[in-house]
Amino acid sequence: MATETDTPEELIKSLDHPMPDRRWLSVLQILQYTGVADTRQIQDASRLTRDKTMRSLEHLTIHSLNGFPLISLIDRTIKRPGEIKRPASVYRLEEGGARLLRKIGFEDAHVCELKENVQILHSLSMLSVHLEATKAKTFSIVTDHNLDFGDDRHIRPDHLVELTKDFRYLIEIEQEAT
Repeated sequence: MATETDTPEELIKSLDHPMPDRRWLSVLQILQYTGVADTRQIQDASRLTRDKTMRSLEHLTIHSLNGFPLISLIDRTIKRPGEIKRPASVYRLEEGGARLLRKIGFEDAHVCELKENVQILHSLSMLSVHLEATKAKTFSIVTDHNLDFGDDRHIRPDHLVELTKDFRYLIEIEQEAT
């Protein structure tokens, strides 16, 4: 049963009712880094049990904001190279979720428009690096943002890791080698 709301405030109340601990927000926050996340990444990063993770994803999947879904399940299996376990389900941040995140202070949240498996796998890999780096807490990481330099020039690395004020690394993840 789909649940549509007209305002972010109504949506927040509707999401808070079954999830007063606001676990729905931690799931959306994880999705906003790269636009996609698999269930294992969401469970690990949010520190929710498997059941709470799945219920949170179910609630977010059936809700919409002004007719725009919050998240969606990618409707195919995407197997990571080298992965032995059964592939985890992958979710995508949609327009309603991005609008809600922007309304509550995540200005950079945007809809995920990735369609191809290689693009999605690339973003899943970027998210894995980001989540592991945030666990370390000894340095900062910025994922998938423009870095401006000079006159109207910028680059968009997968990650900027700042070890100290004067020492930074740019990290690019390559998904295919020829």
